[in-house]
Amino acid sequence: MKVLIRIFGSRILKTGLAVFITAIICQFFKLPSIFAVVTAIVTIEPTVSDSIKKGAIRLPASAIGAGFSMTFASLLGEVPISYALSTICTIMVCHKLKLDAGILVATLTAVTMIPFTTDHFLTAFFTRLGTTSIGLLVSTAVNLFVLPPNYSEKILWNMNTALDNYATLLSKQAHGIINGKIDQIENNKRLFDLKEELREIYKLCNYKKDEWKFHRFTERQERLYHYECEKLSLLQKIHQHCENLLTLQNINREWTEKDKITLLAILHSFSDILRNPIHQFTSNYLILIKEIEKRFFDWKKPSTLDGYNSLDSKLKIEMVLLYEIISLHDVLEQLGQLSISKTDFDRLQVEKKLRKTGES
Repeated sequence: MKVLIRIFGSRILKTGLAVFITAIICQFFKLPSIFAVVTAIVTIEPTVSDSIKKGAIRLPASAIGAGFSMTFASLLGEVPISYALSTICTIMVCHKLKLDAGILVATLTAVTMIPFTTDHFLTAFFTRLGTTSIGLLVSTAVNLFVLPPNYSEKILWNMNTALDNYATLLSKQAHGIINGKIDQIENNKRLFDLKEELREIYKLCNYKKDEWKFHRFTERQERLYHYECEKLSLLQKIHQHCENLLTLQNINREWTEKDKITLLAILHSFSDILRNPIHQFTSNYLILIKEIEKRFFDWKKPSTLDGYNSLDSKLKIEMVLLYEIISLHDVLEQLGQLSISKTDFDRLQVEKKLRKTGES
């Protein structure tokens, strides 16, 4: 089964199974299977919660589509205008009744019923509703009981990929950040792609939360979910600070050689820390960040702040740069603490299992 999941994917397999079961049920009751099968195909959702919510919308929407289909087929017969009127009326009424999630199924119902029905229109209407219900119920049941999705694996994979991408971005643009000569077009594209990655992770976290309404979960799974949410929050902060760093322009300040070495070393260290599984700091990195903090907080002394408004714009941008570096360091510190707490919890869980095994 694992081999099949790797080749086809769990959702494709569940769709195929739902179609197979639906067709068997329809054949058993001697009902037209085509309508039920189409419904089963389009109603497999990422989560059980979505299947149930949208199923409650799709059933009445299908009834509307079937009603218009049979009305125009009985009045006009199988002619092009019947298809057009059934489609227009179905979409309009479903939209007015806020059944937008069922418009696709309802429209398919409306247009596919016309060529298959030449008489007994009322019987065909109720038959269509029955087969639609079968398709909806089977797809929901398959979604609930067969191959429940493991979102954590994909969430953690996407998070590690995002961290690696932020690390690559900072490493490649280190010199540009220091010199204020950054390719904004390229970086805007990269930042947009990274923002999309974070949205995908956020969507998966919501899917996982919705799925728990229908499945039991352990203490470890609950802790893992909270860990994923906290890590996602930190990833969003990392994105914000990277965005700020990569939008600084025209510093053009003559850095001393020591300043350049320190700042470049810090930015490359950020990349290494982001790629480190537990985001551990090295002793050299801590020395460098203390130098940055000292320089920044020297500027924050009252005597310096009194003349802040008179500082030239280049110096103000330099202060912003140091501030963003310190802020990013704080986020990485939180990320490291979060990873350590997760590692400690996992170790305690293993020890608990070993104790239970020993007692038995």
